[in-house]
This record gives sequence, C-alpha cells and structure tokens, in this order.
Amino acid sequence: METLRKLDALGRIVIPQALREQLNILEGDEFRITEEGNKIILERHAVKCMVCDEDANVKKLNRVLLCGVCHDALEKSMKEAG
Repeated sequence: METLRKLDALGRIVIPQALREQLNILEGDEFRITEEGNKIILERHAVKCMVCDEDANVKKLNRVLLCGVCHDALEKSMKEAG
C-alpha cells in the first residue's frame, strides 16, 4: 500500500485507517521511531494478549487483542453461557 500524506504543523502524519485495521493498530499503541539514511522507521511495540500477555498468535476481536488460547477459551465460555 502506498499513500501520500502531509506532515501537519505539530509534526504528525495520519496512518490510513485501512492500514491501521490491516495491522491491528489501536489507539494508544506505542511505536519505536528510528531513522535509517533518509528513511523514518516506525516499529510497533510488541502486540500482546490483553489477558495473558502472550505475544504469539495474537488476533483482534473487536477492539481487544487476544492470543489464540485466550480467544478459544472466551469463545468456549460464551457458548457454554449462552
């Protein structure tokens, strides 16, 4: 995906919504900013499960990040309750 964006007076650039959704970027996520030659590199701090803090196999469920194990456990408990 390639998009042209303007820097505003405060030095901000908006990340397109489609890209934020594709990468599961949520409001409040932290990024490491580095430079390499003439490139600015944004690296999101490791995405972790909001329940167990696992950083592998994390998926977004609405606005919540869950690992596969916690996602499956939540889904199972919802089926049993409903």
